[in-house]
Amino acid sequence: MKTSGFAFRAELRGLLKLSLPIIFTQIIQVSNTTVAILMMGRVGSVELAALGLGGSFMIFVFLVCLGIMMSLSPTIAQHFGAGRNEGIRSAFQQGLWLAAATSLGAFFLLRQMGYLMQWIGVDPAVIPLVQDYLDLGPGRCHPSACISHCDFFVKPQATHGQCW
Repeated sequence: MKTSGFAFRAELRGLLKLSLPIIFTQIIQVSNTTVAILMMGRVGSVELAALGLGGSFMIFVFLVCLGIMMSLSPTIAQHFGAGRNEGIRSAFQQGLWLAAATSLGAFFLLRQMGYLMQWIGVDPAVIPLVQDYLDLGPGRCHPSACISHCDFFVKPQATHGQCW
């Protein structure tokens, strides 16, 4: 089966239209730790190790929270497709509770990461520096979870040109 060059270009254009915002978002998220590592490289090896570990722990917790919050999008899309506005309201309210619980869990997990580092055998000189880096993260957990919640609430409805 032969495909025309026009069909290929149209498909490629549609693919790029969908993928470029995702690619841009990923680059921005990764650049936070990358820039910090570039800046800390001149300070010392212990500080650089602390930043690398802290960034790894932070992105792990963030991705777990994001994965949990992503469960809202298909639930709301199903309610929207079936025309169940009450189900959308209920899912939205439950999503707010889920965002609060997820951010609270992330808060405590990031605050207790020092014990995990001791358990896995991280150099004791690095642990306080990593914990200092991670102590900056919990304040961002709840706003990030709430923004994700709103994002996953709007997306299923906005794709059909309707949002309330």
